[in-house]
Amino acid sequence: MDEAAVAEQAKIAKAMAAQCAANDKGGRLRHISTANMARDLDRIRAALGEENAGFLGYSYGSALGAAYASMFPEKSDRIVLDSEVWADGAVVAVGPRR
Repeated sequence: MDEAAVAEQAKIAKAMAAQCAANDKGGRLRHISTANMARDLDRIRAALGEENAGFLGYSYGSALGAAYASMFPEKSDRIVLDSEVWADGAVVAVGPRR
């Protein structure tokens, strides 16, 4: 992907974020985060009566699985992450490695 394509995708993402913020009448948007989603996953694990949680993450799911494993290491079982998450938050699909 060249710089022009990255810039175009950033423009689209910013427009979408602005649209979401404009329609966030109840103020819920500030509560939507990867950390909160990981907490939700742990509540689902507990509600199901499971001692540990396994996880298979693709794309953004890799970031979510990594967050879950770092926040709840004692509750994490088998964790498979299909993509790598860079420090800037970008998710790069790398596929299976041997």
